[in-house]
Amino acid sequence: MRLFVITSLSALLVIINTNSYAERDTRGWAIAAGVGVSQIKDDDGDTNFKGDGLGTALDVEYRFSPQFALGLGFFSLGDTEDTINGAETEISARGYSLHGRFFFPSNSAIEPYVRFGSSLFTADVSSTEQIALTLDAAWEFGGGIEFLIDDAWSLRLDGRYLNADNDESALLVTAGFRFQF
Repeated sequence: MRLFVITSLSALLVIINTNSYAERDTRGWAIAAGVGVSQIKDDDGDTNFKGDGLGTALDVEYRFSPQFALGLGFFSLGDTEDTINGAETEISARGYSLHGRFFFPSNSAIEPYVRFGSSLFTADVSSTEQIALTLDAAWEFGGGIEFLIDDAWSLRLDGRYLNADNDESALLVTAGFRFQF
């Protein structure tokens, strides 16, 4: 009996939330921007680098349905510093991403989502011993939540993890806004 009541209440909540969410047309173009913290990590066995910085993100996307959007993004992981083999080292990374976002509408004011995609980024590495510019590809995974203010504006908390095949990874957590045209 308890399982029946829980299942019935869950189904009722889904129906209520779906109906209130369906009243808002979310399809179309949108732009989002955010500022937050970033972390770059390189652990290839010989050298370890871990630095924190100020990160930024700018996304342009098209939302095809209430549950899915496809977008292009630009991100900067800022300037991070650490010591590698006794040498002060600075890494500045920025790049572009192609990503999808899947939304899990809970009501008309809150939209949690997950994101996935791929990124292409450059990393400027400078230390007292060498200067290098690298170009890498990475998988991007993450998620966040949007708080809808009105039909066009929303506040957004977003987190993404980038993982390159060569033991390099980055984390970017931003707070910002989204505007839907």
